[in-house]
Amino acid sequence: MASEPFIKEGSYLEHPMIRNRSVEWRDYQVELARSALGDNSLVALPTGLGKTIVAALIVAERLNQDPRTSVIMLAPTRPLCQQHRELMIRVLKLGESSIGLWTGELPPNARESSLPRLLIATPQLILNELTEGKIKLDGTSTIILDEAHRAVGNYAYVAIARVYFSQRKGAHVVGFTASPGDPRRLAELSTNLNAARILARSEEDASVSKYVEKINTHLVPVAMPPAMSEARTLLMNELNELLYSQSTREELHGLRPTFRSITERMFTLRKKAVASQDYELLNAVKTLATARRLLLMIERLDLGGPSLFLDFVASQTEQAGRSGSAKSLKQLLRTKRVLDAVELAKLQLRLDPPNPKLVELGRVLENEVAQKGKKAIVFVSYRSCADEVLNFLEKRGTNVKLLVGQRASGQSGGMSQREQRDVLEEFREGPAGVLIATQVGEEGLDIAGADVVVFYDNTPSAIRLVQRLGRTARFAPGDAYLLYFSGTSDERYLWIARKREKSMRALVKSLSTKIRSNGSSLSKFIEPPTESTSTVRIVVDERERSSQVVVELSNLGASLQFDTIEVGDYILSEDIAVERKTSKDFASSIVDGRLFEQAKQLKDTFLSPVLLLEGSDLLTESGLHPNALRGALISIMFDYGIPILQVPTPQEAAMYLFRIAQREQVEHKRFPRVREARKPLSIKESQLYLLSGLPHVEKTTAGKLLKKFGSPLKVFNKSAAELMEVEGIGKIKANKIREVLTKEAEEKEDTNL
Repeated sequence: MASEPFIKEGSYLEHPMIRNRSVEWRDYQVELARSALGDNSLVALPTGLGKTIVAALIVAERLNQDPRTSVIMLAPTRPLCQQHRELMIRVLKLGESSIGLWTGELPPNARESSLPRLLIATPQLILNELTEGKIKLDGTSTIILDEAHRAVGNYAYVAIARVYFSQRKGAHVVGFTASPGDPRRLAELSTNLNAARILARSEEDASVSKYVEKINTHLVPVAMPPAMSEARTLLMNELNELLYSQSTREELHGLRPTFRSITERMFTLRKKAVASQDYELLNAVKTLATARRLLLMIERLDLGGPSLFLDFVASQTEQAGRSGSAKSLKQLLRTKRVLDAVELAKLQLRLDPPNPKLVELGRVLENEVAQKGKKAIVFVSYRSCADEVLNFLEKRGTNVKLLVGQRASGQSGGMSQREQRDVLEEFREGPAGVLIATQVGEEGLDIAGADVVVFYDNTPSAIRLVQRLGRTARFAPGDAYLLYFSGTSDERYLWIARKREKSMRALVKSLSTKIRSNGSSLSKFIEPPTESTSTVRIVVDERERSSQVVVELSNLGASLQFDTIEVGDYILSEDIAVERKTSKDFASSIVDGRLFEQAKQLKDTFLSPVLLLEGSDLLTESGLHPNALRGALISIMFDYGIPILQVPTPQEAAMYLFRIAQREQVEHKRFPRVREARKPLSIKESQLYLLSGLPHVEKTTAGKLLKKFGSPLKVFNKSAAELMEVEGIGKIKANKIREVLTKEAEEKEDTNL
């Protein structure tokens, strides 16, 4: 690497890959880029200070160092990816064709087989491409992760980083975030990214402070109207009676009524109940489940008012009407207090406007937008609330736009990438003075000209608080109005978030620039695939595509073929299929009888089926009575003759699947095939099965061939003309059958398929 990759020319930055006078020289941006080029790094920089410019400098230098490699930049949303591409086109000396954009809207056949020099993409798409073996990262010199605070748990960033470290020696990862979170999250981030450096700049740093614009924060308390307040009191009384009444078990006393504390106590009591077979403890667990639903009802009322509360009750009512739903849910919905709270919410909903927050929102926007000509973003957590706000403002004659996330598969109501882009463009350049945005508008979007942000509701997340505030005061001082219902979860979440934000800013300020110079390398825990493993191919059911097991199999070097499989989840050879179940899925399949039907189909279809159970403690995690669990396991093993593999983690599950496939395919030359879902049980069925493997021959045609000629051997010896005597076989089909039967296989052909 050159000792001085970036040159200052006047007030601009010069570099062989940077367009002239396209990047203003800022000391802190250059310092961050220089440092991040040397090691895997996590860059923490306040919103609005040009994280994407720092990323562009890193991209420019990495491509300049080695023109043969590519760089990948990942961002969590489609609009953010599009925004990054537009900036890179303006800044970098790369043609538009060299800066690829891969999101879910780009069909697979439109993606090039080789990566462009700079690829900007959503992480789930890249992870899917990796797990299917369509792309490799061995030619990628750097991966940049925007909104890198997401790189925890099972988020796609984590899996992509692991694959990258396994495929490329000297892999280079740089993550960017304005909100790294608390010390625990920060430690997990640095481990997942194998970060040797954490590079932080706070708003108080001398090199940064002159670029920071002031945000004027206005707290706007809103009083709950009588009907909502009474409904809330009813729900709280019901909750308190559940948790603190004389009839409640002592295990529940002293429990703080928060979602997290109740969930933790449920887990503890369930383990004790299963271990001791104490049915009273199980009843206590059910009580806690009811209390948790009540908490969610109260939270919806506190944050979004009557409409959000009623929407939640409607969803619970629909769930209660389904087969197998919990009796406790039906009982809760029939309690007098809940029924009375619903009627009070309906009464409030008849008022105009139905939510007093709308009145305060109208006052803020009248002052800031209508009178002062500013542009405002209103942040709303729930889509139904966003629609309510939209209708209210449109009735007032406000020029308003709505920005929501993409459509979920099979659902309606979301926005396409083009629709999102059009909305943002119209808000930036057009007459629209107000933008209503759900969470998609919080992360990273550079919505220029947003002078004001309004929090319609609040969240306890410091990360989301920082992201919302960061949408204003990017180029001039801005204002933030935080609405909240006094004395409710809405107000409590606000103060929690502000306290956490203060701690997070203090953490960023105190971070050293190199905290793990001798830290352990994540790559040493990942074995790179050997040449012999590259031949292993596993057929995976489409429903397993998002499983962590799939990611682990890809890490091990398996070639994955996704298909819709009638029986089993993983086909490892022509004889072996594996049905994978987590502890909870195993329990539910016993209850609804699905397990034994699946076992029968497995046994009928494959010579050597396997049931793989995933979970660290099947007895505890399943929630079943131990005798019911043991009975099901014994039946699977002895009534159906199916061996059971029990593993604690997805990683261990993948290791077993990979090793079995390796044994079958590498050692015994038995390869996976997807054919009809029933194995042959008689000579005739075996003959039909054999003939149906010929090209263009399905089971009906196989039967006609067998009836005409008597045996498969006689079919194989017939000429094309003789085959054409069978109904349904024309000249093209007959010639294709003869070609398959007579032509010698070429070495270069993939005979595994």
